[in-house]
Amino acid sequence: MAQFNKEELSFVEDLPKHMEIECPVCLNILTDPHLVSCCGHNFCGSCIERVKASNGSCPMCKEKEYQAIPDKKCSRIINGLEVYCSNKEKGCQWKGELKNMFTHLNKGKREGECQYQPVDCVFSWAGCNDKPLRKDVHVHTADTKHMTLLAVACGQLKKENEQIKLLEEKNQKLKSEVDKLEKHVEF
Repeated sequence: MAQFNKEELSFVEDLPKHMEIECPVCLNILTDPHLVSCCGHNFCGSCIERVKASNGSCPMCKEKEYQAIPDKKCSRIINGLEVYCSNKEKGCQWKGELKNMFTHLNKGKREGECQYQPVDCVFSWAGCNDKPLRKDVHVHTADTKHMTLLAVACGQLKKENEQIKLLEEKNQKLKSEVDKLEKHVEF
């Protein structure tokens, strides 16, 4: 499951006050929850492993000796929480289990499900830094400013190709000189 912050999620039902679903280390929703033996708190598996690897004590009770074991029950509870799409305010009607949110959003990818997810422009390589909504990509792509970006990129490519050609010629001359010098040294 991807990392989500509690503030960026909208739960279908209010969470019980006692339900702890945030990692005390990274402050995101628990991913691969691990229960520590010393105080019974949950941490993201990667967070508590990082703490242990640095010979750190438990972040909550400061105990030096403890075990961290996967908490499958906690994982099932968190993954099963019903949430609205984080793009609900933009118009997305999706609602589903938290474990499916990342697939729905497919963050940054143009082929994801959520039509209201901002994605990188297909011309980002040419200098377009816009992030249109997935549903607006075709309209955005048709914008004439991309022709200008392409013209500039083509001009730059032409210059770079000319430089490559000059360097290849220079490299060939240097190889010839090295060959001559090697033959001269052999005698």
